[in-house]
Amino acid sequence: MLPWLTFDCYDTLVRYSEGKAAALAKLVRAKGGDDAAVDAAQVIFEGREREIQNGPFLSLSAVLGESLRSALAAAGLECTPADGITIIEAVCNADPFCRCRPCPTRPQT
Repeated sequence: MLPWLTFDCYDTLVRYSEGKAAALAKLVRAKGGDDAAVDAAQVIFEGREREIQNGPFLSLSAVLGESLRSALAAAGLECTPADGITIIEAVCNADPFCRCRPCPTRPQT
């Protein structure tokens, strides 16, 4: 059995919020939304995300997907499965903050 260590790194080590916000703005604009639609979607996304996180456990992808559906609906836009993949990929590919060192490929023992 391999030992594992996990911890919450979102907005501590990686630019989680920035990546999400940029992906959401890009999705809204690609669907014809203007700056007001981007702002409205962002407010709804953040509020819905916090609301879901305070409830029973859900995977991060489920939290992001539901937050995205609510945000796009509030902006009068359709949410597709591809949109959900886009927001999840934005989180998975979030850049680290500049003060963080690269992660080793193998745990140090």
